[in-house]
Amino acid sequence: MTAQTVDPHRLESNVSPLDHFGHQHGAHDADVTAVTDLHDTFALHASGTEEAMQNLANRYSGKSASLAEVVESFGRQPSIQSMLPASVKLVSTQLLEMPQCNCSENECTCGPGRCNCVASICQRPDGTTFLVLEQCRGQEVSFGDTPTQLVKRGNHELKVGTSGETIAVSWKAPSGRLTAFGLNGLDEFDQMLAMQ
Repeated sequence: MTAQTVDPHRLESNVSPLDHFGHQHGAHDADVTAVTDLHDTFALHASGTEEAMQNLANRYSGKSASLAEVVESFGRQPSIQSMLPASVKLVSTQLLEMPQCNCSENECTCGPGRCNCVASICQRPDGTTFLVLEQCRGQEVSFGDTPTQLVKRGNHELKVGTSGETIAVSWKAPSGRLTAFGLNGLDEFDQMLAMQ
């Protein structure tokens, strides 16, 4: 599957809106959080970003979406778009439906409808890619049995998984929880934070 460039100014009037349903909220107790196991996605990223994206799409009813469709269903543009250096571009997005959302209803950040989350493939100038998953703040992530550590970076506490030379980083942002697969170390994460 070839990644296609997403034109942020493209609006498709002939595309039907994605279906909207009521949020599938779980327990609203602050001590109860949904945990998404992303071990398979992390492992597949070693074979390629497209394979990792396809894994997420298969598990969570993924639908390819233009940025206009993402805004319509997710409620806003993906947060990663404002965090990318000018040399890195967003090349494709998928809307995902997570099984439940444990945010309080008035605190949910994942947009109208079900627990709509978004996965984005970003491309560096050298053609290499990385994947960013954006969920609501009520979701926690696990990398399965992949070795992980908690790392402080400024005001952010990161969950960092390491497999060989590949890393995955998960953190809470004001808009939700972001998890990036395939970053070139934490220096690349720092560059993205500096863009906010």
